[in-house]
Amino acid sequence: MCSQLCGNSHWQCCMMSTPAQGSNPNDCSQRLAGEDIELLVYDSGVDTVENADEILAHLGARNKYILLVTITMSFAWAIGAMPIMCSAFIVDNGECVNNIECEQENRTSIVSDFGLTDKHRYMADWTTSAFMFGNMLGASALTRISDRIGRRPVLLFSLMTLSVTGASSALADSIHVFTFGRFLQGLCSPGICLVVWVLGYECIPMSLRGFATLIYGTMWVIGYCALAPMAYFLTSWRTLLLASTLPAGITGIFFFFVVPESLHFLVVNRRNADAMRWVKRAKKYSHSESDGNLDKMMEALFISTAKRHDTVQSKSSSGNELLANKIFILYTLVLIFLWTSDTFVYFGLSIYTTRIAGNKYWNYALSGLVEVPAYLFAPYALDKFGRKPIVAWTHFLAGFSLIGLIFIPNEKEWMTTPLWLMGKFAISCSFMCIFVYGSEIFPTTIRNVCIGLCSVIARVGGIVAPYVKLLESISPLLPMVFFGAVSMAAGVLTLLLPETKDRALPSSLSDLREQCK
Repeated sequence: MCSQLCGNSHWQCCMMSTPAQGSNPNDCSQRLAGEDIELLVYDSGVDTVENADEILAHLGARNKYILLVTITMSFAWAIGAMPIMCSAFIVDNGECVNNIECEQENRTSIVSDFGLTDKHRYMADWTTSAFMFGNMLGASALTRISDRIGRRPVLLFSLMTLSVTGASSALADSIHVFTFGRFLQGLCSPGICLVVWVLGYECIPMSLRGFATLIYGTMWVIGYCALAPMAYFLTSWRTLLLASTLPAGITGIFFFFVVPESLHFLVVNRRNADAMRWVKRAKKYSHSESDGNLDKMMEALFISTAKRHDTVQSKSSSGNELLANKIFILYTLVLIFLWTSDTFVYFGLSIYTTRIAGNKYWNYALSGLVEVPAYLFAPYALDKFGRKPIVAWTHFLAGFSLIGLIFIPNEKEWMTTPLWLMGKFAISCSFMCIFVYGSEIFPTTIRNVCIGLCSVIARVGGIVAPYVKLLESISPLLPMVFFGAVSMAAGVLTLLLPETKDRALPSSLSDLREQCK
């Protein structure tokens, strides 16, 4: 590659620093692919390549390697959904809905196994709180670690650890051991759902991001709904917990062989040899006549990355620059509110699902299936109308639908369910869209940290949501009005964000500033 081009008059490779020890100073290919590149003078007919998105766009959305990687990594969301949602079946609160007789059918729960009588029944709720608390810590720690060592190792570690901690929790002999096990599971969960989203998003071209939204959302629904038949046939909570967590370990082993590191991460961190191998693998599945330019494009990308690195000296991720960038702070605060409000409304509506029918297994499955139309609509709408209008519109739709419940007369009570479903559809759609929106606003160098921060604070919305039912003492529909008001506020704040459709992912804060001019 570059070793061949060193003798070509169109290329001049210059090293302004001392070559790596043991390397041949005349081996231009070794210097270009190495980590010690400081300055390369590029003199070619190939235009300057500033971002890995240009490489991914050149490979194309129909590249079989990219499609395979995208679909494969989406399975992590199905795996990640089950440990999060299994509390609906393993924690038995002993309550019946709508005066329908409860059928225990020799089923066990942590309440029955650990002898949690009325006096100690509150300890069963600790397990869910422990999971959410671990989830908060994991979202902060694991995403930060993945920005340093890579997305792939954190994903693999989280999958394997989730499987081990799930199996250990299923064997727990006391409520305290089980609670600690659920805390550890919560700690690992963001390393699967959040990190795999960023990893997958940084491996696909812009034209494929809408498709990724559909695939990831569908996989979440599959994992979400799969728990209903599992819980119906597996009468022991221990067996159910094992069945919902052991697949994570199997998936981790499979991912070890097929899932690559993020191309954006490799380029930004100047792991040029690994980035070149990534592109060569993708080229094997591409039949474009212009693929011969990819080598030159990669070299041009390495040059621009090295120059940008030398110019800013990694200031893009420094704390001082983050605090000094008012635009970045504004966008971050708005996205934090969007993430928190969507978590609050989404889990709040999910809790109220059990109040609209009697069979908890059907209720649970249908509450997940109603999200499928949202995930089918989101990719088309994002690509057709843009990120900003769709995120704002879905929040407004959720707000109007939920607030509209208070205006339904008693003789038209049948309208309650369609409006409720419309609200669930809209908030599910906006929830998925902000994953896309946030990933495109935050720069690569701090993308995982920022998304992790949003996710951490958003957990507060999930914790508060169950307590909104206390408003029912004032009016049965007041909780829905509260959910609707929060959604409307989120829609208004969305108008402060920039449009990111058809824009390259920013690599640093300087790129973000340039895009906002």
